[in-house]
Amino acid sequence: MRYLIDGCYGDGNVGDECLLQAVAGLVRATDPQAQIAAFSSDAARTALETGLDAVPQCNPFGRNLYGSVVKGLLWRTLGRIRRCDVFILGGGELFRDNVGATATLGMFYRMRLARRLGKRVLALGVGAQPATTWWGRRVLRGALRAADSLVFRDPDSLQVARQLAPGLASASCLPDLVFSLDWDALRAARTGAEDGARPLRIGVAVKSLPRRHRWSAVVNERLPGVLVAALAGFGRQQSCLVSVLPFADADGAMAEELGERLRRAGLAVGERTPPQIEPLRRRVAEQDCLVAVPLHASVFALACGVPALGLAYDEKIPRLYQTFGVHDYCRPVGELDAATLEHDLHRVVPTRTELGARLAAGARQAEQAIRDSIGRLLAGGVPKKA
Repeated sequence: MRYLIDGCYGDGNVGDECLLQAVAGLVRATDPQAQIAAFSSDAARTALETGLDAVPQCNPFGRNLYGSVVKGLLWRTLGRIRRCDVFILGGGELFRDNVGATATLGMFYRMRLARRLGKRVLALGVGAQPATTWWGRRVLRGALRAADSLVFRDPDSLQVARQLAPGLASASCLPDLVFSLDWDALRAARTGAEDGARPLRIGVAVKSLPRRHRWSAVVNERLPGVLVAALAGFGRQQSCLVSVLPFADADGAMAEELGERLRRAGLAVGERTPPQIEPLRRRVAEQDCLVAVPLHASVFALACGVPALGLAYDEKIPRLYQTFGVHDYCRPVGELDAATLEHDLHRVVPTRTELGARLAAGARQAEQAIRDSIGRLLAGGVPKKA
């Protein structure tokens, strides 16, 4: 069968690229002969990094209409949707309207087209937030009702969706689909790796927020100072090696600046890690503790059995920690100060072995639940062999 996956791919965000990798892997596990294509804002990059048939993504709304028509991208989009058998909206905090009208409409028109063309439409591993505008409520309601089946990544998203579109026929929730990637080797490498003679390894996953975001000033301007002060205070009592990890192309400058500030504060800083899936997965798995701003930095840590301290700039982050029963290890960025973060480090580090084992067990359960449930859902569209 022919599958077409849509989402926020090609923007240099590791979390989104992981979601694409996870959805494609789940499809292939169910249908080994699957022909998979994906929409991407950078089709060449996505094709190179994933090996998938990548299709240029276009948004025909607002100022983008002229370019979409003149370059033929809109017609190519329509042709690709016509040729697919199953259209999949593949993960992420997509059901939201606080990104503006143009972006919201551009996210869901392909899904609506697939519905009108009679394709099977699935939304897998998605998040939802309450509508903030009257038009957003209408767009989100229409998009939710365009799907044959929806799988949300947390119970709160499922509840929001049911409030936006009462009577959804098939809606459920599962953990973030990135837990379905192969984490076994990385978890195994951590077994017996603890060595009291070496410095404690602390990772710091950073995120640069766009100016329009309500917490941009806090995260981009105040948080680096809080991190430096907290880690410097912790480092005066415990020898440690800090690794600064950017989870998107846009985070590179912030990571470099934070690393330099940590060095000036007298801390040892590890070598630079590129914002790419496999290098980041390996580096996160090496840490004794991770301080994480991006959602998928926390997912990486929990999947590997690495205790994490989540710094929440968005509702989706505390939802993840609640799912794993460690909500007290996640704090809103707006309420964070250096003393609190240093206290949390002293609280989590002594329990890292026991806590890590509990997190790894939860991640294995999440992986199995995802594979079983998504496998059954996808199998409904795969023809049985004669």
